[in-house]
Amino acid sequence: GKSSAAISALNARFPLYETFAIFASTIHADPSFDALHKRIKDKMKKKDQGTENEGNRFEFDSLADLPRVLRKQHQLIREERDLGRKTLPQLCVYIGDHLGKMGFNKALDDLFSRGRYIGASCFITAQVFRGASHAIRTNIDCLAVFRVNATEYAAIAEEVAGGGCLRRGVQ
Repeated sequence: GKSSAAISALNARFPLYETFAIFASTIHADPSFDALHKRIKDKMKKKDQGTENEGNRFEFDSLADLPRVLRKQHQLIREERDLGRKTLPQLCVYIGDHLGKMGFNKALDDLFSRGRYIGASCFITAQVFRGASHAIRTNIDCLAVFRVNATEYAAIAEEVAGGGCLRRGVQ
């Protein structure tokens, strides 16, 4: 459910992005990634970028690679601005299955709080809303909530809409 919804949203915006970084340990096991994986590879081939080249890698198992991806994007944006380009290349970052690493991750917090300055957008999926850091939760532009237990619902409602919606009985 979550991955499919996030991938559908990403696919709707796909033409806006020049580069992609997918941080999901299930990318080769989850069939919902197949079409996206192929679409990214096809886009790279059209730009004569070999997917076997380490510098063009777009799939990562660990968030440890996120700082390198963000530095590369920052450098690219700086070069494009120095050349006077008005339209800057956009980076799409997808993060799934990394809940235990999202609570205190400086690179991830930087992505959410300052990523727009380097043309980076992020799609993230998680089982638990409060598993993400405060910086991530406060910088989310769009939040989709699927079936959750009452405790998790109350936590989301409290943080996103304020406690008043629960007291008034709005659900």
